[in-house]
Amino acid sequence: MFNHTLKLMWNKKGKHFFFFIEILIIFFVLTMTVLYSIDHLKNYFVPIGYETENLYRFQGDFEPIEDSLQLANIKERITQEAKEINDIESMSWISYAAPFSGNNWGIGNNDFGFYFHSTFMIGDENIAQTLGLNITEGRHFTKDDYKDKYIPVIMNKKSYNLIVKAVGHEMLDSIFNNHNDFHIIGIVDHFKQNSEFEDEHNYFIALDHKNFIKNRSDVLTNLLIKTKPNADPSFQSKLNTIYQDIARINDLFISDINESRQHDSASYWILLSSVGIIALFLLINISLGLIGILSYNISQRKPEIGLRKALGATTGKIVGQFVGEVMLVAGIALFLGLIIILQLPYVTDFQFEKKDLYIATAISLAFIVILLLLSSITPSLRGARIEPSNALHEE
Repeated sequence: MFNHTLKLMWNKKGKHFFFFIEILIIFFVLTMTVLYSIDHLKNYFVPIGYETENLYRFQGDFEPIEDSLQLANIKERITQEAKEINDIESMSWISYAAPFSGNNWGIGNNDFGFYFHSTFMIGDENIAQTLGLNITEGRHFTKDDYKDKYIPVIMNKKSYNLIVKAVGHEMLDSIFNNHNDFHIIGIVDHFKQNSEFEDEHNYFIALDHKNFIKNRSDVLTNLLIKTKPNADPSFQSKLNTIYQDIARINDLFISDINESRQHDSASYWILLSSVGIIALFLLINISLGLIGILSYNISQRKPEIGLRKALGATTGKIVGQFVGEVMLVAGIALFLGLIIILQLPYVTDFQFEKKDLYIATAISLAFIVILLLLSSITPSLRGARIEPSNALHEE
């Protein structure tokens, strides 16, 4: 029977070829779609590591102020007057590379025997409190840290573990070098700067220490504000007035960090939904196309069905033949697609984890097989119910 099926398929190889290509393409597209979704959803469930509720970033143009001492005095006056606003819980001067700012700073070298690159942000001694960082080991910054011989940093667990693995011992309250000498004083479990959906990078928050910023007061020109719950929105206009009166800044950019986070997340959800809808559309097309092709092929093979039933073939055997033909062609296509897909990490600049690729491939494979079975059984059953007398009479 199997040899008979192979001969029938070979005689109709032209028709099966297009079905073969279609399955191959759909398998590849669906696997990449599932892989993309797994990668981003996996990142989404990793905490960003800080609180965004009631968090605001005030960015003013301090560039016209060239005197660093004058700028430092202006910032100090802004800080003192801002403290008089009752709705403000805490504040911190930070760098342009701020949460959900879209800006990134990074440094790296090969001192550990491999290329270690870390993204970072600079802030004053209040940064940990203002962000609501959960320090799992070590401590927050204090004013005394400005007297440290080295640059105090709080880093995420990912970068800390890499350093510990490289040096062979725990590094909390120790010094490591990456273009500068850094003193590790605290560790947080996670930190993602610009998106809930981004990969978590090696990250540290550095104190605005003189050894790092070389006495440049213009590095920290963003003011991060943490307000009390249900704060009166008028605090923004009060701060705007303070900036105008003290720094003569009229064009003040105010960013609600939580709104930026929600906007960023919504963009990714829309993208993931769009990708999912496209994949679903392709699958529906394949299913309808397969049902249509099988229905047409079966209608052209009524005499064959009638003869087989007259010779004693059961409904199950006839259904099995038609389903088997579909699954054999699809199986060859899926096997070839599987070989190609599993080679991607070795022949391309693959950006995803191999484990995620294997999971995505398994999900796509199972989904396509189930879809093919469901799509082929219905027309096969319809064809198998043809009466031998009617089929032979038409012949």
